[in-house]
Amino acid sequence: MILYTIVDLQEVFAQPREDLQTEFQPIGHGYLETVREENGHRITRIISTDPADYLNPGYAPGQFWS
Repeated sequence: MILYTIVDLQEVFAQPREDLQTEFQPIGHGYLETVREENGHRITRIISTDPADYLNPGYAPGQFWS
């Protein structure tokens, strides 16, 4: 497999942090992976089959999910 990316290899092959409690929140056609913080759930990534979910600014990584 060939991976073409501008991201540093340390970030691509980084080990997941075990101190973070990841949770999956269901949305229309998929899920949001979130991390629990003091302010709520912060979105870390989108897993969806609907391309419109990726264009929704409310689902952007870094946003808080209520």
